[in-house]
Amino acid sequence: MELESTKAIVLQVVDYSDSQVIVHAYTSEHGRLSFITSKKSKSVKNSVLFQPLFLVEISFYGSRYSDMRRIKAVQLWKPFVDIPFNHGKTFISLFISELLSKTLREQVANRVLFDFIVSSIELFDQSRDTWNCFHLSFMAHFSKYLGIYPTFGFGVSQSYDSEDIGVLLDRLKNTPIMDFSTIKLTRAQRQVVLNRLLSYYQMHLPIGDLFSHRVLQQF
Repeated sequence: MELESTKAIVLQVVDYSDSQVIVHAYTSEHGRLSFITSKKSKSVKNSVLFQPLFLVEISFYGSRYSDMRRIKAVQLWKPFVDIPFNHGKTFISLFISELLSKTLREQVANRVLFDFIVSSIELFDQSRDTWNCFHLSFMAHFSKYLGIYPTFGFGVSQSYDSEDIGVLLDRLKNTPIMDFSTIKLTRAQRQVVLNRLLSYYQMHLPIGDLFSHRVLQQF
């Protein structure tokens, strides 16, 4: 087996056994990959870095005969400055990581998509102003890369708080993600827009229910 290295976005970590975990990640070199590592590996001393959306660099042993790669080492690639210390951002990160985990399936490199996700995560992490609409803006623009953009297919008759939901969705679509903090929605508006976006995603993609969505309902 050859030793390889790749930059990666951590999507999900699941227990494999009492002593091992599987790390699902979206990588710059191979698209989505699954890695296996010991919970108390002496070689992988920074296993604490396997947190949703963490941007890491992974050294691993690969094999064309296996879907599972064994991690040799991991280190931070782009450290966060705020997400781990901000509960609201942490909740949103959990939601985004679950969304990515359910939509990113191809084991083929897509550097344009990878760079979009990384730059969006960095933007979110560094945002100091209004950031509670980030997940909505991300979903709107992420849909371009999933082939379900530009129309969200909602009737103009659907309204909420005297403002048409279609207008709010158009605002998300037409506002560059780098300017997401300029979007101001009430908590009630955020919830109804999120529900509409999720319904739209579920209509076009086999993603099922997102458990972290329930957490955001409290946010």
